[in-house]
Amino acid sequence: MIRSRDSRTVVLPLAAALALGGCGSERGPQAPAGTGDGTPDGAQLFAQSGCGGCHTLSAAGTGGTVGPNLDRRMPTVEEAARAIASGRPGMPPYRGRLSEAETQALARFVSESTRR
Repeated sequence: MIRSRDSRTVVLPLAAALALGGCGSERGPQAPAGTGDGTPDGAQLFAQSGCGGCHTLSAAGTGGTVGPNLDRRMPTVEEAARAIASGRPGMPPYRGRLSEAETQALARFVSESTRR
């Protein structure tokens, strides 16, 4: 029989692993997100990169609860870009998955959409 303390040891890490499974998902065969003028589209990148699986962001229509609520956090472009590129506890780094231009576009989208 599993005691309640023992079940937390198994259930909590399993729940975290399942929740983070969508984090950092590969974009697969989708074309790179862009606006048509060569500028990456931050809203498309947010959706394609699986950010909404973990984060709440009203502008993207997402309600993830694993990561910080970005509407409340209101990161600056610099803070968002740093977190996207380097990762955070529980969040994988996107350096190497997103170009610098994509990272900046995604950071601008997150930052600007929380200040409306």
